[in-house]
Amino acid sequence: MDKTYTGEQLAQLYQNIRLEHEESIIFVDCGFKGATLEQKEILSALKRKRLTQAQLESVKPFFLLKNIQIEEYVKVKKRFFFSF
Repeated sequence: MDKTYTGEQLAQLYQNIRLEHEESIIFVDCGFKGATLEQKEILSALKRKRLTQAQLESVKPFFLLKNIQIEEYVKVKKRFFFSF
């Protein structure tokens, strides 16, 4: 990890990369409203530097375009299953 990023910087970087590669975005199946909500949730999670596994898998290809290993900068939320 050569550089450190704040959550705000990660969110802005993600937005910029997405805009550069807008035609390859794959949030079409959930519709415009759903896609907008999904992106707001992802940006909020990036700002907190805490993503779900699904969010990580969604943003990872975009960061890889800039040779950024996003896993080095964020934490992935763990799921806990309790059995009785």
